[in-house]
Amino acid sequence: MIALCYDSTAGLGAADLAALPVPAQMVPLRILLGEEDRADEPAGTGTLTSAAGARLAAHMRAGGEVSTSMPQPGAFAEVYERLAAAGASAIVSVHISAAMSGTVDAARQAAAAAAVPVHIADAGITAAGLGAAVGYAARLAAGGAPAARVAAETGRWARESTLTVFVPETLEYLRRGGRIGRAAHLLGQMLQVHPLLGFEEGTVGALAKVRTRSKALERLCALVVAAGLEGSGDAGGTASTGADEAAQRWCASVQHLDAGSQAVELEGMLRAHAAAAGLPLTTRVEELSAVVAAHTGPGVLGVSLWPED
Repeated sequence: MIALCYDSTAGLGAADLAALPVPAQMVPLRILLGEEDRADEPAGTGTLTSAAGARLAAHMRAGGEVSTSMPQPGAFAEVYERLAAAGASAIVSVHISAAMSGTVDAARQAAAAAAVPVHIADAGITAAGLGAAVGYAARLAAGGAPAARVAAETGRWARESTLTVFVPETLEYLRRGGRIGRAAHLLGQMLQVHPLLGFEEGTVGALAKVRTRSKALERLCALVVAAGLEGSGDAGGTASTGADEAAQRWCASVQHLDAGSQAVELEGMLRAHAAAAGLPLTTRVEELSAVVAAHTGPGVLGVSLWPED
């Protein structure tokens, strides 16, 4: 039996965990609010707002210090031990990009001493796209694929078949976290630039820069729909609807911190764009995990896209 391990930036909660077709356990990253150190514990997919998210947003808007840290190898060792004791003959550990966090390195250290083989999948992404990758890995494992193949294909799928685009409310939190320099931050303030951020080679990069937030959200919807059409093999117009080949369906998670009503509006915009382009799309709205949100700040809006099975 193959079991899964994943980290909290995937945003999966207890209900999501119970719905997976194979055993799985989460290892939380840590978040420090001032001097209070606590585990990142996502409320789960489909949760619009949570008490923890509201508290984080209020703390950040008040100018409070926030930092995050990776799990220690011992945290992974404990999870691997529990999964092995429960009957796992191999474990696939699916995690946030190694270029953004030391989580993968900590998992590898623990894997070297585990009682059963542990295969690490560096997803190269985070947030809801990572959660989708965990589900993809679970379905492969449940279908009988060997652990090494599950890990390799999950990493490839996450990097090649998902898209995540974020629009932060302000560049300030990215500057604080070292994601952009002070000069870029000041220039962005002066020009009122709203960057669309995504993952490139496992790191955060600017996909586009727009002068107003409303235009940034319109551009976000256009990028997401274009990616879906391209993934369906029809970047030039309408997704395939032929009788011989069912149209590829897509899933999109609209994510936010302290911007629930705006996220619902963005979901409506995205659905309208998809319908106009003929892209079959299922959507949901949810709150980002605290660790991811700590680096993007309150008011952030984003979308993760992936192909439906």
